[in-house]
Amino acid sequence: MEPLAFSSSEMVDCFNEIAADPDCRVVLVSGAGKIFTAGIDLMDMAGDVLQPEGDDMARRSWNMKKIITKYQETFSVIEKCPKPVVVAIHGACVGGGVDLITACDIRL
Repeated sequence: MEPLAFSSSEMVDCFNEIAADPDCRVVLVSGAGKIFTAGIDLMDMAGDVLQPEGDDMARRSWNMKKIITKYQETFSVIEKCPKPVVVAIHGACVGGGVDLITACDIRL
């Protein structure tokens, strides 16, 4: 199987599909390359987080909560997966990678 890189919404879709697949018995998560993770892509996130939509503080805060909830669901969906999730860590594991591995059932 080819290694895949996922965005936050793709990770949620993938794990929801895995949870419903009766042929899947276990999930193995690993990194491709010399390190497991290098952290979150801040440039990708910066537009959403630094300038949330809204004309006033209440609307900006409400939209910020939605943004953070979307990113948090990336890890919550792993934790909620009914199949055992095993993560194979090699090299550095930085930033969001630490959150990802703690959501898994078994860390190697």
